[in-house]
Amino acid sequence: MNRNFCLDILGLSHSVTLEDIKKRFRELALQYHPDVNAEPDAKIKFINYLKAYQYLLNEGDQLKDMYSEYKARNSGAQTRNSPLNEYEARQNAREQMRQRANEYAKAHKEEAEEIEKRVLLILTRGWPWNVVRIAAAISCLFGLSLLFDYWLPFKQIGKEVEAKVYYEYFNRNTIIFVDGATVDVPELVHLKVSSGDTFYVNYTGMLQEFTGYSVQKPNGKVFRFDSDFNLFTFYPIIPLLFLIPGFLFYYKSNSVGFYILYLATCSAYPGLLLHQALREDKVIHFISWFIE
Repeated sequence: MNRNFCLDILGLSHSVTLEDIKKRFRELALQYHPDVNAEPDAKIKFINYLKAYQYLLNEGDQLKDMYSEYKARNSGAQTRNSPLNEYEARQNAREQMRQRANEYAKAHKEEAEEIEKRVLLILTRGWPWNVVRIAAAISCLFGLSLLFDYWLPFKQIGKEVEAKVYYEYFNRNTIIFVDGATVDVPELVHLKVSSGDTFYVNYTGMLQEFTGYSVQKPNGKVFRFDSDFNLFTFYPIIPLLFLIPGFLFYYKSNSVGFYILYLATCSAYPGLLLHQALREDKVIHFISWFIE
């Protein structure tokens, strides 16, 4: 099989361009593809056309055949040709190979770009795109809630301390309130608490994110202990991270950044939002605060 033979199968002249080959194959495919043509010999014809078309698109086979034809054509004439003519013939063959390689490289690039455009179109319309936009909207709503919640007055749930106990076996620092309730606290907090103190657990106003403890002495002095980590530890970095999916409403491009953001909005962000919604009943607290 060589280039001219494949062009003959497709019914094309030997001087056609790659675009002509692709156009001709599309015409034959529409006519002889088994899905549209039920004739017994349609499938055989289509397979022959497909093999010829694939061969013509294969850059490596084309270059190899061109070089083989060149060697066969010039093998018997080497004794008659001068060194200069031989050199020019080789240079012409290399130039033809280079042009053909550039042509097929350009065709493959255009085909890849066309596939990428179709993928982008599929991802940014219909129900997949609606699901992604809903996830992005929920993430942005949560991020805005965090930005706003940071500035609201925090809530304190406090009780008077009756005693404190250290369970060495369990390595627990426990505070006992006057009503019999207990709470385990870090060692640093446990050292500051004494009988008669008022012990507070601090939360944010809207989402009730745990932010730490406060200990108020009978003389009015207050010691505050922030939690090691919460959603406001690196404020406003974490709230802004939840706003990033909002760029999908304005940024739609065939680029690596868009696909990474698209994938994160479909997978990572829903997982984070679900975790935050179930942790400490944040959804219930948000609805209660909004109703109030």
